[in-house]
Amino acid sequence: MNPVDAFTLVMEKDIVCAPAAVFEALAQGLLFQHCGALPESTRIDFRPSGEYVLSFGADGEVRGTFLCIAADRQISFTWGPQTVVTVDLTPRSGGTH
Repeated sequence: MNPVDAFTLVMEKDIVCAPAAVFEALAQGLLFQHCGALPESTRIDFRPSGEYVLSFGADGEVRGTFLCIAADRQISFTWGPQTVVTVDLTPRSGGTH
């Protein structure tokens, strides 16, 4: 693979909720909706190998597959055909990192 084709982007955020609450919000598709997906068009089969479809209206559609689901700890999924997104939930005093 060409180094230009592969990179890692790390984003960090502290949330004032327990990991279980953050995990549940992610399972319901709130992460996608906060990125602009239309709630009425969001279809999620939240299980390993389950698929999702998101519509962003005039900006198009994204499809992906859930790769790893570890309750209250991690969710990993594809974003389109070539991108993998991993969300790690780490308990911290007063919430989740």
